[in-house]
Amino acid sequence: MNNIISISSDTRPCDTEEKQDNNLSETAINPIFEHNNWEYHSVSQLKQNITYWITDRLLLSMDVKNMKKDSILARYGRFIHELVQEVLFNNANQDQLVKSFQQDLKDRLNDYTEKDLFLVDALQTKYLKIYDSAIQAFKEMKIDALDTESKFSLKLKGLNLSIDGYVDFLTKHHCVELKTKWNRAREISDRYVVTSKLKNGDWSQRSRIFYTEEDAKAFKEMQKTETMIEFQKRHFQLDSAPTIKEPLKNDIMQVAVYSMAFKKKPMIIYATEKDSFCFTESNCDLLHEDNLKLHVERARRIASQRENLIKIVNGDVKKLTTIIEPPDLDDFFWDIGEEPRNEVKKIWKI
Repeated sequence: MNNIISISSDTRPCDTEEKQDNNLSETAINPIFEHNNWEYHSVSQLKQNITYWITDRLLLSMDVKNMKKDSILARYGRFIHELVQEVLFNNANQDQLVKSFQQDLKDRLNDYTEKDLFLVDALQTKYLKIYDSAIQAFKEMKIDALDTESKFSLKLKGLNLSIDGYVDFLTKHHCVELKTKWNRAREISDRYVVTSKLKNGDWSQRSRIFYTEEDAKAFKEMQKTETMIEFQKRHFQLDSAPTIKEPLKNDIMQVAVYSMAFKKKPMIIYATEKDSFCFTESNCDLLHEDNLKLHVERARRIASQRENLIKIVNGDVKKLTTIIEPPDLDDFFWDIGEEPRNEVKKIWKI
């Protein structure tokens, strides 16, 4: 595969200060971007892996994109954001919003897998707890939003296109990004659980797990105490709520861009069903100004690499499939539904 292009880190030094509208030639919009209807870099897309970004942004038709399965976690997460914005800041009726969301869940379950349907049911008892955690964090941090979903456009040196997006909440001093973190769903295979009886007559809280009945029975016969075998059919289960010790790398990059665009300090709030975790420069070194500049530079380099890729193929984006490693369809990014996945296979010839 000698034709595969390496797109690992771009180590060229570059000043990441904002660029003014001064008609410099390097900021002129190249016709190859316009030809592909590519007008700006999205902050959320800069967080996507390169193969997914190429496919979703440049190769899939709008008709296919509209067929993509909407992630259950994404749907719940967007609704938590909507609740916070509309109830906390716009005095909307929470019960009416919840009712509308529940109906939307029921109406759009086509092409969902068994795991997806499990998540729909399992998160019914979780999502409002996550909302409560978010609200509690906003109150503890004394957040009085000046605006929600504020748009920005950030121009950086060396880029043809600007980085555009929306910040969740703006206060007098902070750009606030709210993240919802969900209990992970795991698939449990068919298994045999072997439990022994203790000397006091109680069953042990500890068990041995086997994946064949033969192994389970062999273990049972070796035990000197009374032992029982329970068969558990394949199923899904939720892990406990995650604990967030520090902001995630991509989230820091996201708020670093916001911070530069709005000239405000960043704040990241992670809400789980059990708690909320708030990070600012006062309790997290990763959000100090010097580190934020490094992450803006990281965003600039990712954007620069993507612009350079489309220049390499002179705007013929289909050629990218011949020089970039094809996607790993087992990655969670590609859980997009059967028809869109088939189109991805066709595009990449896999």
